[in-house]
Amino acid sequence: MKNRRIAPLALAAVLTLMMIPAASVADDDPASYRFGVFPYLSPLKMDAIFAPVSLKLAELLGQRVRFRTASTMSTFVERLKTGHYDFAVLQPVLYPLLTDELDYVPIARFEESLTAQILVLADSPLMSARDLNGKVVATPPLFGPIVHLAAHELEKAGLSFGSDVTLRKNKSIDACFQQMVIGRADACLAPSFSVPPIQASLGRELRTLLQSEGVPNRLLVVRRQLPSHDRVRILEAFLALREVSGGRELLDAMNTRGFVAFDPQEYETERTVERHVQQYHYKN
Repeated sequence: MKNRRIAPLALAAVLTLMMIPAASVADDDPASYRFGVFPYLSPLKMDAIFAPVSLKLAELLGQRVRFRTASTMSTFVERLKTGHYDFAVLQPVLYPLLTDELDYVPIARFEESLTAQILVLADSPLMSARDLNGKVVATPPLFGPIVHLAAHELEKAGLSFGSDVTLRKNKSIDACFQQMVIGRADACLAPSFSVPPIQASLGRELRTLLQSEGVPNRLLVVRRQLPSHDRVRILEAFLALREVSGGRELLDAMNTRGFVAFDPQEYETERTVERHVQQYHYKN
């Protein structure tokens, strides 16, 4: 059943990739690929998750894969603008920037939907979304769709961000939760994929106060200048993580069931979302 489900997606994506023209460019280190992931956790946590993924990808590709993140989102975006990574995982908020400014091609996405969650510590006195009135909610550095999604749910409780609930940006999702733990924020707003590793590292029980509907999840992109056969091999390696030895554990660490082929129609709503939240501010 799995093979029948994945094969059409892989074939469609491969055919799409083969139609995209690619230029051959010199690489400083042609023996390795540079794999980037946006910095949603601390560098140590990112390395713990994605260094093993890189090793498995190197095995599947028969070529060394060097994992790199960045200390801040602004640095990560600047590296994307210079084509620093050969392939990378991006959050969906960057889709408009990807299509308008970045020299990368989306090839796949994480299978499950992305939801926004507002979380509190298990022993918090806040018991419902209505209790957030007058409270401070810590957030990651990029608002994007999670604020839009959470705001929509919060409206059902008769509240709105800014006037009833204060949002406070932090440099990372880790920092967002730390602010809540030390009492400088009452709750934390986070994308669903980030919650399991955060809860494991905190050693504290968390409770979901609000959860939104879903939107398309994180993207896998490749540098446009990579030859078509390289793009196809990279896509096949990520799709193969469902089936290969040890792949399930790697997918679990990334909090996903697996990768599926990219469909541009799923991400066109990101442009509308971005206009609503006036995103494109990659400030620390």
